Amino acid sequence: SWAAKGSAGDSVKTYATLAGAVAANANLSSDSGYSTTDYSAISTANAAKAIDVYVNGQLLQSGSGPYSTDTSAGGFTSGDYLAKTLTMNALDIKFSFALEKDDVVCIIGRA
Repeated sequence: SWAAKGSAGDSVKTYATLAGAVAANANLSSDSGYSTTDYSAISTANAAKAIDVYVNGQLLQSGSGPYSTDTSAGGFTSGDYLAKTLTMNALDIKFSFALEKDDVVCIIGRA
């Protein structure tokens, strides 16, 4: 049988083709090809389980450190990226590696 989906919003998808290189540990929003997106339908506590990040079709593993963690810290290097979960209404991402011009980033949030 089927059940109603509840009051949560639908999934949110953000796609961006980078206009230029983005250095490791730099905000993805530093690239003009990406604009922060409202993911506030996802609670901060569920962000690690409800957000998937792909670069050029490759699913990445989330880091476990806080968003402000530098890439040299252990919390960041345990994964590929960190999500700025303090402001889910303007989600931003930092990667532990550099991105190149024309890389494609896809962020999918399941609310």
